[in-house]
Amino acid sequence: MAAALELRNSLLVEDKCSPPCANPIVVNISSTQSVIDVGETVVYTNLSSNYTTLQWYVNQLPTSTNESFTFTPEVQGEYIIELELNNETPGCYQLLNLACPGELFVNRRYLT
Repeated sequence: MAAALELRNSLLVEDKCSPPCANPIVVNISSTQSVIDVGETVVYTNLSSNYTTLQWYVNQLPTSTNESFTFTPEVQGEYIIELELNNETPGCYQLLNLACPGELFVNRRYLT
């Protein structure tokens, strides 16, 4: 019974209606760092292929459509940086959380 429930759950979670992507996006992203101090900058560079449009997000808010994204937080905290890639093939997209586990940690900078 437990195995049947696991199988049923996996069928509900996966997208069975859309065809598989015939031209998959190849994801490749670099960043300068994942932990910074307030006022410092992190640069994310999209090196992916097989995509036609992209959108960077910070905490789920659209921020930039440039290949590279520079982020300089002014407040200490955790920020979720995401990159959405799409191409012209229906069903082909990637939404990526960057840094593990997708958060940028900003330390407090003490001025003396």
